[in-house]
Amino acid sequence: LKTREQYLKLVIVEKSSKAMASVMSGAVLFCFFMLFFVFINLSVAYYISVYTGKTYLGFGAVGIIYLLLFIVFYARKDQWLKIPFMNSVIKNTLQEDGHE
Repeated sequence: LKTREQYLKLVIVEKSSKAMASVMSGAVLFCFFMLFFVFINLSVAYYISVYTGKTYLGFGAVGIIYLLLFIVFYARKDQWLKIPFMNSVIKNTLQEDGHE
């Protein structure tokens, strides 16, 4: 009984540490991606501004593109975001990793 209790503690610690490591590495990658994303969007907005001759049109056009993307993602959030995320969490939680 004592051995089983220790085993369960080790499994819980291992799974929680893997989850935390996954969250932290994802956060670091997300930060780098966001920096890239911001600079690309600024470049696109300024490019449109140069093309139209008006700064507000370039930034407004980029803003409208993101508004449209938000509406599409909001309409499909369960199908595209919620269900795949839930499936990923369940899969990672129930993954055995060779433990018996």
